[in-house]
Amino acid sequence: PAPKNEELIARVTATAEGKIREAYQIRDKQARSQKLDAVIRQRVESRQLNGLQQEADELLKLRPDRQDIQRLKQQLIDREAKLIAARDAAVSSANSLLQRQDYAAAVKELEQVDRYVETDEVRHLRTTAASKRDRLAQLQKTIDGLVSEKKLSGLMAPVQEFLELKSEDAKMIALRDRLVERDKKNAAQVASVLERAQSLQAECQFEAALSVLKKIPEELRTEETNQLLMSCSNLSEQRLKAMAALRNAMESGEYNSGLAKAKFYEASLKEAMLIDSEFERDVTNCRKREDA
Repeated sequence: PAPKNEELIARVTATAEGKIREAYQIRDKQARSQKLDAVIRQRVESRQLNGLQQEADELLKLRPDRQDIQRLKQQLIDREAKLIAARDAAVSSANSLLQRQDYAAAVKELEQVDRYVETDEVRHLRTTAASKRDRLAQLQKTIDGLVSEKKLSGLMAPVQEFLELKSEDAKMIALRDRLVERDKKNAAQVASVLERAQSLQAECQFEAALSVLKKIPEELRTEETNQLLMSCSNLSEQRLKAMAALRNAMESGEYNSGLAKAKFYEASLKEAMLIDSEFERDVTNCRKREDA
């Protein structure tokens, strides 16, 4: 259908309503009839038919012999019945389209409903369908951007949301499956790196463990990975300080001071149930010289 000139419609409607009020204020039966007749003619000519039955009924009260107005009234009744039937068919079709997740088609169907017979149900369905249609478009744009930039680590969430709105989309299903396989592969690689880092930590090779762990991309680091990173970082720093303190003690003869500075690392090893053979050897040598 051709687009409506909303401004013209509003102007004509306002003019017609003003003339209707004027007609009701006329006490003289003949004058009122003439005024209503003019209003009805004007609205018919401008195709402003919604609600016109009220004026037709009023004129028929004054002029029940007006067969043309009787025919017009029946036409208006038939027209409204057709509008209601079309509305109900559109609602039924839109509900079916929503179930098939064709939101754009549902919106288009509901936009055909004449505003005169529009209901809360129609408005709610149209708003729901438009919202889902727009969200799908937004998600598609986000997904396309992430794929283009090869930022796959943040892609699963929008893909899953997209499939909740359009579950049968073949391309998105294929993309989700590829992401699932990628996640499985990444998880296996991370698990392998963690196992290697834990083995190095058990040997008190904290710097080597840190080096291995830092190879894991940040977006793939789990809570376990981050905890191991922090533990190895702390133990590495403590070990460096403790070993330096023991060496200085051996060189300066301040054995008591060196042993005191090494106690913190010694306690950390005990808490973590780790054995640092090199550290224990230096501690033993330092104590022997202190006792000598």
